[in-house]
Amino acid sequence: MTPPKSLFPERAPQPEPYDVNGFRYTTRDFPPYRHLPGVTPHPRLHSRGHQFGKKEVLLEPFNVASWWLSQPYLYGVDLYNFAYFWEAHEAWEEIWRTTERNDLPERFLKGVIQLAAALLKRHQGFSRGMSHLSRRGLDRLRAVAEVHTDYAGVDLADYIRRMQQVFAESDRSGWPTDPRIYLKGLSQKAQGSPC
Repeated sequence: MTPPKSLFPERAPQPEPYDVNGFRYTTRDFPPYRHLPGVTPHPRLHSRGHQFGKKEVLLEPFNVASWWLSQPYLYGVDLYNFAYFWEAHEAWEEIWRTTERNDLPERFLKGVIQLAAALLKRHQGFSRGMSHLSRRGLDRLRAVAEVHTDYAGVDLADYIRRMQQVFAESDRSGWPTDPRIYLKGLSQKAQGSPC
């Protein structure tokens, strides 16, 4: 299935979050649209993109021992939980760049980045890309789970189980199970509530 070509986000079929009234971990505003490659304006490269002209911020190295203090990580979780999959991928990739190659934070972040990308492919109907990215992302998270069952606030066994179910389901029209990331130890606030 080829997605419609449109540079107008108001005409693009946007991914639906599992729960539009869900919880947030940050209070940072969401972008005005969810980027769909080939459909909506590229957020950084197109003049109508929601990140056009914004300078990249140099981030401190990701410290998994204090993950709850990382606003970029938490915002990535918010984006992901509200089906801003491309934007979550980008937010986490900025953090991923601060990690050491092949260490656990790098594997974990690469895993969730690949799952966000796989969910975007799922939404756009690209089964092959979804399968490839989901398999690689889940493999990375399984490797982390062999060392730590809870990592960066995530119960990996539960998350992996739910994501396997999401990617195994052939009907892509809805959510067969809850794909959201729940962070242990942080209070979940209703959307729009201050954290």
